[in-house]
Amino acid sequence: MKVKTKVIATILLALSMISCSEFLLIPITVEYPFSDDQATSPSKYTIEIENGLTMIDTVLSTQTQGVTDEVAKPIKDQIDQDIATQFGANATAEFALTYPVLNVDDFLELITGATVTKTIDFDATITVPGQPSQNEKFSESITFSICDFVNQNTFAEGGTKMVIENLDIVCELSEADKTEKNSYCNDAKRTNAEMSSQCIYLALMHENSSITILLAEQEELKDYKQYMNKIYSATLNELSFTITETPKTTTQSALRFSISAELFSQPVGSFKADGTECDSFGETGCTIQGVNKEGELENYFEDKPEIREKYLIGMFGTESINIGDKLDLEYTYDGKDILQTSIKKLNFQIGAKSVYKFFPQAGRPTGVLDSDLKAELFFNVEPLN
Repeated sequence: MKVKTKVIATILLALSMISCSEFLLIPITVEYPFSDDQATSPSKYTIEIENGLTMIDTVLSTQTQGVTDEVAKPIKDQIDQDIATQFGANATAEFALTYPVLNVDDFLELITGATVTKTIDFDATITVPGQPSQNEKFSESITFSICDFVNQNTFAEGGTKMVIENLDIVCELSEADKTEKNSYCNDAKRTNAEMSSQCIYLALMHENSSITILLAEQEELKDYKQYMNKIYSATLNELSFTITETPKTTTQSALRFSISAELFSQPVGSFKADGTECDSFGETGCTIQGVNKEGELENYFEDKPEIREKYLIGMFGTESINIGDKLDLEYTYDGKDILQTSIKKLNFQIGAKSVYKFFPQAGRPTGVLDSDLKAELFFNVEPLN
């Protein structure tokens, strides 16, 4: 009986200690941005639409060459025949191609069902046995349709990507049915939701600049940067993005274009050029970079499932793009836990991958989407004394 009493007393003592520990936690609330003028708390977040589309143009300029080769094959075959007719059946030719450049604007035209015509140059070195070689240049027109890209609908490099969606829905149809489908998709009455499931559209993605938030430098928390184990919990009570500047589009194109963004978060460290860690975030010659929970360098934008699982906290977006609109954040299943892990490290970064959808009749937007960033962070910490 004495043993049981002793065990019960021990348990009660332990519970009372836990209860007292939690009771003594100090709540700390930090409003973000800390100050409009602090580099440690930028108050705006910019989705760099125009720069992002320019990056995608660069990817398309080289990665569409394989499709160009396929479309140009009948043209090249005809040139081969013409050379054989002019120089004889024993003549051979080697070609150097100057490829036409396809860009986002061309694809916005193609998804309406229209064709795009470019010029392709063939520089031929012609050899006839027993004769000196000759050079001939052939400039020909080459015409593309969206269905030329059925076997290559994705163009990507680094964090920049363009995908042509729903090609199979249209390209497997007869010519008469394609015409009918294009008429349906180009109809101004169609909603983006209808077109997402039934029409060819472009999905474009690119990375934006990250915002670094240095909580450890703030008065309320600076004493805790050496005592991370004293931070009992960290939560984000509120995070809002309010549009303050919109990209420039025509009225019609705005209805055929949507923006969303995947939001990522991770702790940061300060590193020298050789990869060694700096003593402080303000040390000369050091840059702030993202790290994993072990403090090792890791790019949270890297397009790998295991990376997305660790750092993707949610998605925000809007179908309408108007000044004053709020971009609501929808968390992933583990998003709040991922964000709390970053916040508990005090110094962390957030960044967005933009996702645009361009439907038939969309125009190319220019400029940026700027938003005011506001947040309220709440900490429970143990006393340091």
